[in-house]
Amino acid sequence: GRGRDANHRQLPSRPRRSGLVVGYVGCRAGSQRCPNKNSKPFYGADSLIDIKLRVLIRVPEIDYIIFSSDSSDYCSIAQKYADMNPGRVRVVRKDAKDASSETTAAEYFQYIADHLDSDVGAVVYAPVTAPMLEPTDFSNLIQAFLNSDPTHFDSVGFVLERRGHFWYANQPLNYDPSDQRGTQNALPIVEIPYTAHIVDRAAMSESRS
Repeated sequence: GRGRDANHRQLPSRPRRSGLVVGYVGCRAGSQRCPNKNSKPFYGADSLIDIKLRVLIRVPEIDYIIFSSDSSDYCSIAQKYADMNPGRVRVVRKDAKDASSETTAAEYFQYIADHLDSDVGAVVYAPVTAPMLEPTDFSNLIQAFLNSDPTHFDSVGFVLERRGHFWYANQPLNYDPSDQRGTQNALPIVEIPYTAHIVDRAAMSESRS
């Protein structure tokens, strides 16, 4: 038979990621700006917790979901989904000391990494305060991560690209006022909205972010 086309070369294999993909939803009881915002009706009778869990359950790339809170009311809402989806949703009651407003972001992400099973390879951080994301958004996010080179990328997240004329501390950030052009020509400012991101579990533990 004929051999393979000489122009069709096999690309070198890339390291593959391993381990389970786990969704993580954390809800602190003591919201200071909007008390009990996570359990109040947000869309019809559904709370932010209802919306987030219902979406994540429909993401095929997620092996299971951890819901963690220091609020018994929040855990009760999540438990309904755990009962309806055995093995798919796990509810973890967090100690109040681990959910304090004094806890830094670094301490929070360290807490998540430290309380995962050893077979978890990546964590999808999915706060309830981003209710507009659909299952396909999470699937696209996870697939982008799984298809990336683990020697170069340890996380993938949604970002917003802002184009405009921005100032900070009375100084222009991304344009020259003496040679002012249209905002479409300004260097974009990239914002991290913290709507969702996926992180390699080892990298989360090491970087605490």
